[in-house]
Amino acid sequence: MGSSDIATPSAAAVQECAHILGDTAPLYSTDQSVADFDQLRRALGVPKLVVDGVSYGSFTAARYAIAHPDHVSKVILDSVLPHHASASASLYLTGLTAEARVLRAACAVAPACGYDPAEDLAWLVRHRSTADGVRIFDTIVSYEFSDPSYRDPAAGDVIGALHEARGGAPARLDGLLEAYKSGGDDPAAFSAGLHAATLCADGRFP
Repeated sequence: MGSSDIATPSAAAVQECAHILGDTAPLYSTDQSVADFDQLRRALGVPKLVVDGVSYGSFTAARYAIAHPDHVSKVILDSVLPHHASASASLYLTGLTAEARVLRAACAVAPACGYDPAEDLAWLVRHRSTADGVRIFDTIVSYEFSDPSYRDPAAGDVIGALHEARGGAPARLDGLLEAYKSGGDDPAAFSAGLHAATLCADGRFP
């Protein structure tokens, strides 16, 4: 699975991961991580921590500060996740519904694109394979970290690439899909399986 929690894993990957985790799967919830952090603080013998978190780390850092306010001196949060945990957050419904607005806002920055990138995206999702729709979304989510403007030619200009692909020249978009594809990451650095186990432990599903 690599570093993506958007791309759909194969059934075999899910079964292999479930077998490896076994009875330890419930030990990766955010509550368990918060308890682990406080055990680490006690082991270090320090009364207070400066808690610094990025992305999901911002979620656990804030949860630690809420659970142990007397043991925190400062909290630093970067790329903050919302704290109203829900299936919609873990299924990226918020990001999917915001994508048109974000791309249009980026396209409106001077010099304006002169076309609607959301229409380009919608057309491509309808006319390319279903798997490509997921890959395009996954690429845009990853791409924004290297180019928050979405239009920098040096980074690949994802908005321009979408427009070109809709016009019949998909080479630049295909290059971005290849450059940002998931896979090959060391599970010790990021484990999609443990991430899924955390979502399952934290989430409240119907």
